[in-house]
Amino acid sequence: MKSAAVKPAPWQEPAVTPDPQVDPLPEDAHPGPDVAHVASVGIPAAGMPAGGTGRRWLVTALTALAFVLGPLGALLVYGVASLALQSGSADMADFPFTDSQLLVMTIVDVGVGLVAVALLPFALRRAPESQVLEAGHDPGTPQLKEPTSALVVALVIGLMVAFSSAASLAWFIAVISISSRGIRKWLYWIPPVALISVMTSFFVFPVQTDIWQALMVGALSMAMTALPMVIGLLRWSRRRQIRALRSEAATAHREAQAVIRAEQARAEKTRAEERTRIAREMHDTLSHRLALISTYAGALDYRDDLDPETVRSTARLVQQTASTASAELRTVLDVLREDPTDTRPEPDLTQVDSLLAQVRATGVQVTNTVQRSGLEQLPDTTSRTLYRMVQEALTNAVKHAPGAPVDIKWGGTEDQVELTVTNPLTAPKGRAKAMGQSSGFGLIGLDERARALGGNVRTTTSQDAFRLEATVPCRN
Repeated sequence: MKSAAVKPAPWQEPAVTPDPQVDPLPEDAHPGPDVAHVASVGIPAAGMPAGGTGRRWLVTALTALAFVLGPLGALLVYGVASLALQSGSADMADFPFTDSQLLVMTIVDVGVGLVAVALLPFALRRAPESQVLEAGHDPGTPQLKEPTSALVVALVIGLMVAFSSAASLAWFIAVISISSRGIRKWLYWIPPVALISVMTSFFVFPVQTDIWQALMVGALSMAMTALPMVIGLLRWSRRRQIRALRSEAATAHREAQAVIRAEQARAEKTRAEERTRIAREMHDTLSHRLALISTYAGALDYRDDLDPETVRSTARLVQQTASTASAELRTVLDVLREDPTDTRPEPDLTQVDSLLAQVRATGVQVTNTVQRSGLEQLPDTTSRTLYRMVQEALTNAVKHAPGAPVDIKWGGTEDQVELTVTNPLTAPKGRAKAMGQSSGFGLIGLDERARALGGNVRTTTSQDAFRLEATVPCRN
């Protein structure tokens, strides 16, 4: 059986639901001092449900209080007046009512008072706090979201006081509620209605009094109206402070979430950069060695006219290259583990001759033309970057055109180095490609290295040649 949803009464404040735009903080996130402070004083922050049950109980209690004390006070007043008439202590000239008239007045007074009490919950109806917070306005600024019907009903209750003293307590409570909303133009309606009610009561109950007594009654009535207004304004001031704390808590909550999201974004960026670095290091260290091994093995496969000594020499080269690749792999793994004891430097241009010798040992003719002096004195970062570029260019040449000649030229100015590597697209007849299609990661890594120093890498392909041109500034 489905349970029916309980619909709140017209005077009840709707339950405040959490703002879907405000995400809860993760369990491991610190909410910040502002949110913690608000939580310590028991004030719900944005995104936390503010209970409306207490307010419903308050409205019910105030209505019950007015229902009991209002008519009871009226009955007490008319009872005293009736006893005074019966005992003859009251002057009939001042109080010109008979017992039957007094009874009718009592019934009317209590009846009108009960109607006023029945209207009181509608005068106490308020806009939910969530509307003020979701509007995004200054929490101290009164909002026009308060139901105007509450003001109208309160003013009607004030006019009923002219006909019923039993409605006085309901009017007192309604004035507190209207004043506590902080809407200035609503406050302007209360004193005129109270004055009209007092003046009307003099005509409804024509008791013979002098002018001073009338003024005293009027002043007392206005004072009884001013008292609930002051109480209401004090409540509005307190509510304003609570709203300000809630607004600060919501701001702190959003800022904490922004910090968490920024940290997550930075962590994700760091992970992506680390993955890129790992891929680049693995490619730079292993791809070249594997290409050489493939070239040596390919020579043994395609050449059947080699003498035993040449075969043994080539096999030793394969073994040495594999050992070097294994050592470089261990070096990369040590670096990725951030081993502080590993101080082995990365290769730079001081080792480029050794690199060229390894490639020439595979039967590739490498021409190295240097048109710029001072390559050995370049900054460390520039030297390492240029070494990796030469290594990648030679690796690509060995992969895709084994045995084809490679031309390397060095140029540039004092502030930058220009590197050009050219090789044919196809291998000479009788030589097969050492490896399959390129992934392109090596050239991407070269471009990333060059851009990190403010340089660039360009590759062009003609009908029969591949050309790599790089410009790298001389700086760390």
